Amino acid sequence: MSKAAKWILGIIIALAVVAGGGYLYLRYTSNQANAASLSQYAFTRLTTGEIDTTVAASGTVRTNQSANVSWQVSGVIGKINVKVGDKVTSNEIIASLDPNNLPNAIVQAQQNLITDQQTLSDLQNNKASLPTLQQAIIDAQTAVDNAQTARDALNYPRGTADQIAAAQAQVAMAQQKVNEAQSFYKATPGDPTTDARKAQALANLEAANTALVNSQSNLQYIQGAPSASDIAAANNTLALAKAQLADAQRALAQSNNGIDASTLAADQAKINADNSIIDEQNLRAPFDGTVTEVDNQVGDIVSPGTTTFRIDDLSSYYIDMAVSEIDIIKVNLNDPVSITFDAIPNKTYNGIVSYISQVGTTTSGVVNFTVTVKMTDPDSQIKPGMTAAGNIVVSSVKNVLAVPSKAIKTVNGKKVVYVLTFTNASGQTVNPFAQAGRQSNNTTGNSSAGQSNNPSGNQTNSQGTTPNRQTTAQAPSNTLANLKSHLTAVEVTVGVSNDTETQISSSQLKEGDLIVTNPTATTTSSTTTSGGGFGGGFLFGRGG
Repeated sequence: MSKAAKWILGIIIALAVVAGGGYLYLRYTSNQANAASLSQYAFTRLTTGEIDTTVAASGTVRTNQSANVSWQVSGVIGKINVKVGDKVTSNEIIASLDPNNLPNAIVQAQQNLITDQQTLSDLQNNKASLPTLQQAIIDAQTAVDNAQTARDALNYPRGTADQIAAAQAQVAMAQQKVNEAQSFYKATPGDPTTDARKAQALANLEAANTALVNSQSNLQYIQGAPSASDIAAANNTLALAKAQLADAQRALAQSNNGIDASTLAADQAKINADNSIIDEQNLRAPFDGTVTEVDNQVGDIVSPGTTTFRIDDLSSYYIDMAVSEIDIIKVNLNDPVSITFDAIPNKTYNGIVSYISQVGTTTSGVVNFTVTVKMTDPDSQIKPGMTAAGNIVVSSVKNVLAVPSKAIKTVNGKKVVYVLTFTNASGQTVNPFAQAGRQSNNTTGNSSAGQSNNPSGNQTNSQGTTPNRQTTAQAPSNTLANLKSHLTAVEVTVGVSNDTETQISSSQLKEGDLIVTNPTATTTSSTTTSGGGFGGGFLFGRGG
């Protein structure tokens, strides 16, 4: 080979080396530029899921029933039959007073009970014989007849005409004897203090005067009408006789026809009242539940109102939450509720709305309504009195396209999302992440060359929402450098939303599209595109 040919060949080889090195350098710098631009964005795979709209509220846990059990009488506690944690049944005796130190009312009731039980027993056994009952009626009727005759007599003068005439004759005769004794006394000489004959004449005169006064009084009595006191006494005697006759007749009727129902009920009511007073020495459980507090010991002195026990029905738990007047119209019975507690981290419970108050209460100018939530999955960690935070699910949509709310931007008054696509040298749309593995990632991380954020399948929390749609995908290391990236703004219609996600719809979107979740001001203002990744700008417009 001539020197000229060797020189030309050398130049060609040198140019080839320089060209190859330049190509490798451009390939390298293209990879670096592509990686640098990808690291600015996080994106998620568009999937279908469920979006819940919630109303937040808080409240305090309470049990289904709760009661403080207090004494009604004074005394000394003699027995305590339960301890904290024991289950009790309704009406079970859980404590009693010392029987040797009972109040007088209970002691008297115990005595009355013996008498009242005997009375009822006699009534039920009907021990009185029939002849005795019949004779009692005869005697009672005779007493009534006599009392009636005596009372009727008071309607007329006390004496008849013959009796009055006889009384008048007695007065006349007595007057004549007085006149005769008076004449004899005057005719007898002497001093009655010293002369026996004169003294006898005086005594006869006094006796005649006394007989005259008596006969005159008798005549006045039988001629006069009865007094008011005479009439009242006669009326009382007649009423008593009639009442005794009615008792005798009732007793005979009971013997013939059985026990009188009203009398039996009255006697039983007395016994019930006695037992009720006696039972005040005991404390009884008001309902089925669990003893949650015991505040006294045996030997403690108690008085009416002293609380010794608290009993709770732990079969179910409720939370009374305060919901503002703005949100109350959204809440309905049986709406699902997710519940969390500061005292129980990393755990979410569930419940349903069981009650909505119809009247609001105003506190510091704010109107709230009480919404009661029944917990559906409580466990032993839940304690009455705990503060709970709840999210009431007031609406829910399923199987809709949803993106993080921050992925939606407003451009020229329209809602848009940014869709990331890739095309190869032939202009075909390809997905460099189609074969990439998925790894869960709860935060938006930076991607490096050949890496980006890629959505996972729908994972829901206890509320049924999809809180995390972002994952990290590893693409083949030689893929992005050979592809052309496109960032397209697609107008969307937004639907329901919650604190993190929003429903979107568009005929240009489909499940699996890559959506940028952190578009910037630069993104929304870019309107051009070029090859080699994001470094040359972005395509802005309708379509992918």
